[in-house]
Amino acid sequence: MTEDELQLLRAALRARERRIADLERALHRQGMYDPLTGLPNRELLLDRLDHALALALRHPSVTAVIQIDVDRFGRLNDWLGSEGGDAALVELSRRLRAVLRPGDTLSRVGADEFAVLCVQLESERAVHDVATRLLSTLDEPMGTGDRQFVLTVSAGVALARDGHRRPGDLLADANSALDRAKRRGGMRHEIFDAQMRERLVDRLQIENELRTAVERDELRLEYQPIIGLREGRIVGVEALVRWQHPRLGLIGPDQFVDIAEESGLIRSVGAWVLRHATMQAAAWRGGDGDPPPLELAVNLSARQLSRPDALEETVKAALRDSGLPPGLLALEITESSLVDDSDAEAAEAALARLRRLGVRLVLDDFGTGYASLAQLKRLRFDAIKVDRSFVASLGRSDEGEDALLVAAIIHMATALGLTVVAEGVESPQQLRRLSALRCAHGQGFHFARPLAPGRLRELLVDPPAVWSAS
Repeated sequence: MTEDELQLLRAALRARERRIADLERALHRQGMYDPLTGLPNRELLLDRLDHALALALRHPSVTAVIQIDVDRFGRLNDWLGSEGGDAALVELSRRLRAVLRPGDTLSRVGADEFAVLCVQLESERAVHDVATRLLSTLDEPMGTGDRQFVLTVSAGVALARDGHRRPGDLLADANSALDRAKRRGGMRHEIFDAQMRERLVDRLQIENELRTAVERDELRLEYQPIIGLREGRIVGVEALVRWQHPRLGLIGPDQFVDIAEESGLIRSVGAWVLRHATMQAAAWRGGDGDPPPLELAVNLSARQLSRPDALEETVKAALRDSGLPPGLLALEITESSLVDDSDAEAAEAALARLRRLGVRLVLDDFGTGYASLAQLKRLRFDAIKVDRSFVASLGRSDEGEDALLVAAIIHMATALGLTVVAEGVESPQQLRRLSALRCAHGQGFHFARPLAPGRLRELLVDPPAVWSAS
């Protein structure tokens, strides 16, 4: 081989090596960066966070992670289409990046989730200022094509402290703070603190104990009467679950139902409630001097609605095993279950299946979850329960617009053929006002607190006179 041929071969080999190196760099970048926004991905964020935590140990300063989630992005994406949704995320990343310092890292860590790594901050107050800027940068509307919209986000902030040695721990704390921000309505930021960590540990312990609560027969049911305001007697009951906790004693649903919902345990808890409540309702009809037929109301969660097949089978089994007529079972669904981004379609499918079984459907907490008139008509509810927040001021001198709102709800429901139940009735004044507004049913402490089955049967036989507004 001549010298010229050797030089050509060497040049070809060098060119090939350069192409391989370029390809390796491209593959490395593809593995470290989000292809849509060009931002670092989760892997690169964790790498940079690891270096930042190590640096903070040698040079004390404030290091923080801000986890960001787009509020109701699923519905926006459905409205804009996938291309419009992608364009919105690109514009969002541009706006977020514009208000950050040069040394901060903005990354895309999920479909509509972003995270910001802030390093060498002067104080914890500076973290609050960064989070505030991130949220306020979205005040101006966005546009894609001929459509204008406002994008809002929620954020969770975690500060690196002595206990943080692993990047994943800091991200987990930021995500917990984000969950809290979303539970409080979104469009805000929350900062993870020691109390939040303690609550998180408590929630994990409750979740672990709840996994065996059904097997150990620790759940209990109480029943709160629903009163016909015209008749002044019980026309139905709502089954409410309690937990005879081995360590904490008898605790209410506010201490464990949210945990059951988040962990998925609500399906087994919900099935237990349906089975035992229908059995009890059927038993009330089976003795001497039977009371008039009572409607049994049982609450359903968004997680139960997300699996229509399983829910339908659970309800079928409860009705079959108890012998309770389907028309006496009312299943209550909160408005928020119908506007959840991910499960709205499954919820509508579940409600259609339940209606075919012959059970009644009730929209709970009406006025708090933005259900539309179109949904009320399409989903064919049988009743709505007016949220207690609208009932609280009725009958007082400062009732203001609440009375107008309740009157409008009752008028609308009547026009649609829906029964109205007012929640949170706690005084004779509220009862008289609701009766004057022609509200059909009421429920609240003025009538009775949740009761054990035996005590409820006594009230069925001999209702108090104060239940009548006359």
